[in-house]
Amino acid sequence: MALHSKGFSQSEIARKLDVNQSTVSRDLIEIRRKARKAIGRYIDEEIPNEIQIYISGLNEITKNLRGILEDKQDPKISIKDKAYVLSLLMQCYGKRIEMLIGGPESNLNAHTHMKTMKIDEKNPYLQSLLKRDSQ
Repeated sequence: MALHSKGFSQSEIARKLDVNQSTVSRDLIEIRRKARKAIGRYIDEEIPNEIQIYISGLNEITKNLRGILEDKQDPKISIKDKAYVLSLLMQCYGKRIEMLIGGPESNLNAHTHMKTMKIDEKNPYLQSLLKRDSQ
């Protein structure tokens, strides 16, 4: 994979490693398969957890900012400070909207990309290109 990532062709890699080109091809296919599996596992297991942590943190920040705004007993909070807190609160809501927009239907969603890759793998035209590239 290191040689491939440096731009060497499969036949060049085969010569450098003193193996058959078909061995290089099979090894690269296996490496890609394992990488897709690892990425899929990360998407299925880690990203939902990270999103939940993000949501919890954002909720806590929002709650604290609202508490600052609603504290009528604290004379130290100026109008300027309250305006700043409101600005921070709006940023929190904006981040929440960004997260929702970047949800399951977004092109930014890694899971969507994985599905696209799996669909593309079954495409006969793409298969012929991959075969040609591996030769």
